[in-house]
Amino acid sequence: MAIRTLSEKRTTNQMLERQMRNWEIARSQDHRQKADADMPAAVKEFVTISRSVGLPGAALAERLNERLGWPVFDRELLRTMAGDDACRARIFRDLDERAENWVQAFVRGFLQPTFVGREAYFNRLVETVAALSRSAPGIFIGRGVDLILPRDLGLRVRLTADRAFCATQYAADHGVTYDAAMREIEAIERDRARYIKQNFHVLPDEASRFDLVVNLERVTINEAIDLVFAVMRSRGIVK
Repeated sequence: MAIRTLSEKRTTNQMLERQMRNWEIARSQDHRQKADADMPAAVKEFVTISRSVGLPGAALAERLNERLGWPVFDRELLRTMAGDDACRARIFRDLDERAENWVQAFVRGFLQPTFVGREAYFNRLVETVAALSRSAPGIFIGRGVDLILPRDLGLRVRLTADRAFCATQYAADHGVTYDAAMREIEAIERDRARYIKQNFHVLPDEASRFDLVVNLERVTINEAIDLVFAVMRSRGIVK
């Protein structure tokens, strides 16, 4: 297991604080806009992004953040939040009783009976994602969040490309050779597949998980953004 340096930990903490502030702003704005709603949805609007290793999921998320103002929670932030009691307390602090009861019921229903026996980390991850999504719209990268949140809500995006294309992108981004990139991609994809199979009992590349599958070998990131917004507009998520 890779050990994060002090600099990396500081960067993660800074990003976590930034996105928590964005989440709190989005929560307050959403509450004001929907104060008169009679039957609020179980969770706020969300976009999940799954990607093949080497593809720019973070770039897509940041572009969405720029246009929507929604906070972005990537794999590293979600992992940190799930293990940080102070951060989790901050998320739950302002939940009203109805919201807190919903989160607790959601977690119980999600983890039983199919998902019993999972690691405590996974249980905390489910609870954290549910609480975040209950209170404010958000953008989530990785961690199988598309499989956690209610299936009939949100937009689930998958970024894909040929493995050789992904390796070329990974090599350029990480300053390694093509062969090294291919080996690292294969190892990371194996770990991801193991996580999905262990915790969700589905095939990791099952296309039916997603609402929109974009091949970034044939589509630019700008075109991908346009596709995402076209679907969001058609569903009334944005105007």
